[in-house]
Amino acid sequence: MSSGRAGGSRRRLLGLPGFRGSHGPRPTLRAATVITVRLAAADCDYGVSELAALSSESELEGPSLVAEVDGRPRAALELVGERSLTDPFFPSAELTSLLKFRRAQLAGSSRAWPGEPAA
Repeated sequence: MSSGRAGGSRRRLLGLPGFRGSHGPRPTLRAATVITVRLAAADCDYGVSELAALSSESELEGPSLVAEVDGRPRAALELVGERSLTDPFFPSAELTSLLKFRRAQLAGSSRAWPGEPAA
């Protein structure tokens, strides 16, 4: 006959779920994810071109905002207009929302877009 204690020890040693002791495997944290939002010039940004190719859509017209996750472009949004491009292999709904929020912030500022004369 095996006791419940032996089963718990076996679970602890193997790192199996169900072990409630303090010496079991501890959860590990992923490395920090870095999200960068940047301006992209019209028709000459590699990140926008890459997103257009991945999503099989035409490139965005005019300047845009690009969201990069750990250095990889994952979403882009036109500064003027409603078109966006996203990486179809990456969950990007939150990134698109972030880009819309940033676009609204920029629209409320007095700065001119790149290539426009200051008001």
